[in-house]
Parts: sequence; structure tokens; C-alpha cells
Amino acid sequence: GDGQSSLMVIDLKGDSQEILASLKSAAGRHGGQIPVRHFSIREDQSTFAFNPFQLPCWQRLNLFHRTDVLCGALGLVYGTDYGRGYFSSTNAMILHATLKHFPDIGSFADLADRIAYVMQRPKAHGLSEHSTDAGNHVWMMAERLASFKPLNVTPHSTPTPDVSQRSMDPSQLFERQEIFYFHLSATLGPGSSPEIARLAMFMLLTTATLTSQRRQVYLLIDEFQRIAAHNVDAILQIARSMNVGVILANQSMLDLKREDLIPVVETNCRYRQWYA
Repeated sequence: GDGQSSLMVIDLKGDSQEILASLKSAAGRHGGQIPVRHFSIREDQSTFAFNPFQLPCWQRLNLFHRTDVLCGALGLVYGTDYGRGYFSSTNAMILHATLKHFPDIGSFADLADRIAYVMQRPKAHGLSEHSTDAGNHVWMMAERLASFKPLNVTPHSTPTPDVSQRSMDPSQLFERQEIFYFHLSATLGPGSSPEIARLAMFMLLTTATLTSQRRQVYLLIDEFQRIAAHNVDAILQIARSMNVGVILANQSMLDLKREDLIPVVETNCRYRQWYA
């Protein structure tokens, strides 16, 4: 309503359309129509494209940053102690080797194909034979995300040129007032929805980090406990320093206790509200 701020909404319940309808209604209230772009993993619904590999911010990242962003967004960081740290490092090695030898990867479909190629010849790509198991895990995640067409639209693989040109890019939220809505069904995509949600968050924060002049952007996450990962506290800290306001909604405090998120919320969230 201030005529300036932008909004990204990640709906991890995503089994109905009332939030999108509310956003469209609100967008027309204040002095004109605010553009609303929506993303859905359901093939029976319309959607804009959202491909992290095609975003301008991705092109500005170096090899190590790309590896870290993918590991964080895909939930491949398990911790830093001896056991979990080993598997986290192995996942990172697989992605690092793949991105190093194939810097032109443009989609998750490309990534899945290149990981499979690298794992067939691990020593030729600087990996040990013992990395095969981790490689299979990373490959399966990329293969699953490769099945979502809106996540894999490129200028050379698109229904029409207009679909690629109008893809969702978080830099648009900082350039002008817009609304992004990610409709991620809990029933149709319980395994992939949290990964796509974290991808949207990481791309928003990466864009904010690389943007010098930033308008106020708000990030609203419904059922945010479903994106819980070991780096969620870092995400909230980065958002706060980047002037990205974060609004988190969940059903119960027990949801936060299961994932040990209560200290994270208490540390990073200035204002808390409970409803009976």
C-alpha cells in the first residue's frame, strides 16, 4: 500500500488458490495494478517460468558461490561435525566438479545429465570412486527438479519466446513494485516443494546482495517449518542485513520444536504473534 514495496509469497501449503486471489485483489487497490507473477508445480494450472540458472544474479556468481548456493537451496548441508560434515563436503565436491567442467549448465535437466556423466568418470573429473553414492543422491535431486517444466525454461527450450522473456527474476522486485507468488503444493510435491522454496529464497537474497540500490522487499512464508534446514538461521540473518523483511507463519510451536527452530525465531524475529 505504500506504492514502493515489493512482496514475495511462498505458500508451502499450496493446496488452494485463496492467497493468490487475495494478492491479485490487493494489487489493484492502491493507485493502479501491481504486476503479480505466480509459479506453480501443478501442470493443470497456469504458471510463469522460474529458472535459477538463467537469472542475472547466477551469472555473476563464481564457481564456489554457485556450489554453495545449490548446496544450501537443495538441503545438501547437513552440519559441520565429523559425520555430517563429511557428507556435506562430498555433496559439495560433486556439484563443484560438475559446475567446473560444465560452466554452461542452464537448467536442472542439464545439471542432472552432467552429474550422471561426471559420476561415470569420477577420476577424470577429480573425484574418488567413493563419491559415487553421494553423486547418486545429488543426481536424484537434480533429476527430480528436472521434471518440473517451469523450472527448466531456457531461451532455447521454451514453449514460446515470450515465456522465457517473462520469467520470474527477483531483481524485478528490487527495480519496481511487484508481487511474486510461489504455489507449492504440500500434497502433490512434498519432496520437491521445500527445495523450490529454498531456491526462491536463495535467489532473492543473492540478488539483494548483488544489488546496490534496493527497495524494500518483504518475504512471506506460510508453513515455513517445511523449509527447515541447517542454514535457515543464516538465511534469516542475511535477510535482516539486506533489508528484506521476513514474515513467517506456521501452525504450532511444536512445528518449530521438532526442527529446533525456536531459538532461530526468537533471535531473528523482532515481533511475534499467537492466535488461538
